[in-house]
Amino acid sequence: MNAQRPDLKKDITVTLITYEKTTNDTVRFSIIEVFSGSNRIKTSVSDFDGIGVFKIKVKDIFDENIRLKVHGPKCVIFEKKYEIKDDLKIEIPLKYGKTEYVDFTELHIMQSKLNIKPVFSEELECGFEDQPVYRKN
Repeated sequence: MNAQRPDLKKDITVTLITYEKTTNDTVRFSIIEVFSGSNRIKTSVSDFDGIGVFKIKVKDIFDENIRLKVHGPKCVIFEKKYEIKDDLKIEIPLKYGKTEYVDFTELHIMQSKLNIKPVFSEELECGFEDQPVYRKN
């Protein structure tokens, strides 16, 4: 387990971009779940440009592996395992298909179904009137 390796830094930064594989469309407001071992260790939401940036504590990573589960609006759930020893930059190729999460306006509903507490930030404006802006956890 990495928590016992003092040579590693405390946090690993994951930067990702979500897009639709066939059309190359940006997939905005994708819900990202990060698992290591059997535990969900992080959640995040990609922004208006489909970009997600978040930090994972090294002590939470088991056997240098994480599994990403990405719920994009109108997209089939994407799931993939990654070996992670340092900061990670990846592209997430989603595919349009049958899903519960049909529109980004359902973000609250999906977060509730996935037992994810929304994170709000009042310091950014994103062009939405009377709606909170979501940022990484």
